[in-house]
Amino acid sequence: PCVRVEHHTAQNETVLYGLGDLHLRVMLQRMTERFGVAVKTSPPSVPYRETITRPAEGHHRHKKQTGGAGQFGEVYLRVEPLPRGSGFEFVDDVVGGAIPGQFIPAVEKGVRQVLVDGAIAGFELQDVRVSVYDGKHHAVDSKEIAFVAAGKKAFVTAIKEAGPIVLEPIVRVAISTPSTAIGDVTSDLSTRRARISGQETLSGGTSQISALVPLAELQDYLSRLKAITGGEGTYTMDLSHYDPVPPRRQLELVAAYKPMTGVPTAVAMCAGPESGESSAFARCSVARNSSKVSWPTRFTSGRCASAAMRSPYASSSSLRPPQSSTRSPCRAAA
Repeated sequence: PCVRVEHHTAQNETVLYGLGDLHLRVMLQRMTERFGVAVKTSPPSVPYRETITRPAEGHHRHKKQTGGAGQFGEVYLRVEPLPRGSGFEFVDDVVGGAIPGQFIPAVEKGVRQVLVDGAIAGFELQDVRVSVYDGKHHAVDSKEIAFVAAGKKAFVTAIKEAGPIVLEPIVRVAISTPSTAIGDVTSDLSTRRARISGQETLSGGTSQISALVPLAELQDYLSRLKAITGGEGTYTMDLSHYDPVPPRRQLELVAAYKPMTGVPTAVAMCAGPESGESSAFARCSVARNSSKVSWPTRFTSGRCASAAMRSPYASSSSLRPPQSSTRSPCRAAA
């Protein structure tokens, strides 16, 4: 099975895996010519995440009167950072019935909406503990929707006071290269914010370099590695951990964040990383409701490739963490 389709729900993105770049081009062209399906392609987004760096508190009162029964809910909460990889914790510290027990799940629902959509740059929040400790309700006007809104806005307020930062995925890379090219390879890695952790001499005049590299720096690495090593270099990678992005990059991500409101989204296409290889990415575009496709102007090689496609009417939020590079089932047929 050398053609595989997966759907990434977090990004509302359908990923198509194939044998290589040419294989993907043929499949996408067939979709257009045979079935009249016009798509966009663009580089898959780097799966950034958001978190906080210090405790903070948030408060919001939701009050709405529409002539009949109104809406009322008030929430006080605090947020605290958790160790990397801890995920999310929600704690009910309300005492004395300030918020009735049947409305606590509504507060959590509002908080979780912010977790998915992000608070500053549109990426999923992680490693946060939220404690609801006080609030107010009304015997007639308090409803679930009121506490959902109050919990959501109180959480956003707390996040903005808690030193929010953007995290980027750091991948563990193992590069095999001819020994004569080690100097060029390590020099190139240093320009990609890599942290080299080891070097090993192998048989046959080859060496292996181990390093930790931000995933965002590897989108065009396969073509560069092939150029440096005369086509002999290969590498594998898997997710190691998340680290804060540089301050300048965070400012760019925050400035570029625009909440999606049903506008057309892109279709992403990439080659690798499968069977120990990665690639640069290509981009093509189509107009909404158009049947004409503008094909990519640049493609790269790789034994296996993937193309990510989204509905032109879907919305997106964030991409889930990259998966470990494993031996692909299509390697045997490549």
